Amino acid sequence: MFLRVMLIAAGVLVGVGSSEIGLRLYFHEHEANRNYWGRYAFVEDDILPYRHAAATSATAGREGSFGPHLITTNALGFRDDRVPTDTVTAPRIVVAGASFMFGLGIENDEDLFHVQLEHSLRRRPDCPKDVEVFNVAQTGFKLSEVCTLVERETGRFRPDMVLVVLHENNRRLARGKQVDMFDGYRLGRGRLLAGTWADYLRTRSYVWMRLPSRNMLMPDAGRDGTLSHARRLWRWCRGTESSSSVDYALTGRLLTDLQGKLLAQGSDLICLVVYPLAPLSAAFGDALRRMGLTVIDIEPEPEWRLPFEGHWNAYGHRMAAEYVADRIPCSSLAPGSPVDSQ
Repeated sequence: MFLRVMLIAAGVLVGVGSSEIGLRLYFHEHEANRNYWGRYAFVEDDILPYRHAAATSATAGREGSFGPHLITTNALGFRDDRVPTDTVTAPRIVVAGASFMFGLGIENDEDLFHVQLEHSLRRRPDCPKDVEVFNVAQTGFKLSEVCTLVERETGRFRPDMVLVVLHENNRRLARGKQVDMFDGYRLGRGRLLAGTWADYLRTRSYVWMRLPSRNMLMPDAGRDGTLSHARRLWRWCRGTESSSSVDYALTGRLLTDLQGKLLAQGSDLICLVVYPLAPLSAAFGDALRRMGLTVIDIEPEPEWRLPFEGHWNAYGHRMAAEYVADRIPCSSLAPGSPVDSQ
């Protein structure tokens, strides 16, 4: 009996070991965990749920869509090859958002939205030729976290203008659950056996990461199943959803509060609202404008997107940057000049 048990155990170990080797040969690390990111992409933060690790390179990709390729962050943990200097000699714009503005799916940094925006603005005859555009976007951030990030970084960057990007993929205004960091992964605190040996398997074992029941084993701390605030607002505007169930008031309060804080420091705010469907623009964009916010609506074309993905490809980043550059009031880049309503 004992020998039979030992043989069965040995067979299980051989099977698991063979599966582990096979999966490692077939999948890249980010494919094993079925997320966009491999190990060591994220670190803890004192204020925000997490942030990208500073001065590091991490693997990103998605099966059938893009990658894998390395994405490098600067000394501040942003996807930008520059950091602000203490001496401000040129007009500055800061772009803040989530994975779209971070550039998930874009391998060449030159193709990123903020880089293309800077090129496009410098080509405008009425814009300063030395304008600088910095990227402080962080993948997975919700609107409230983006606003907190902007408030924290304003003193460091001292921008003349901040572009906050609201996208359909920002499914909540704030993160609905806390995040634990382990080996650079974001792990939801509702996971099974949190803080035990299981976390090592979650971030090291390809067999574990490829198991089908991932909600309990390795929940994705960056996602939830709720409707986006943009889609809910559209339903409310059509009268198909009550205003009490919409995050409309909170959206406006977050953005108008941020606008007030930025204006007090000499910075203007422009909201870039990206929609998956054209009818959303008039409803959501106009609502924000009535609250005194400056809005540029962006309605992406299908060819902007990566295969089987909502994120933009290099063409999408360039086209969006050119579109926004044509609509930014360059007069506001002069210190003390308010933004004109769009």
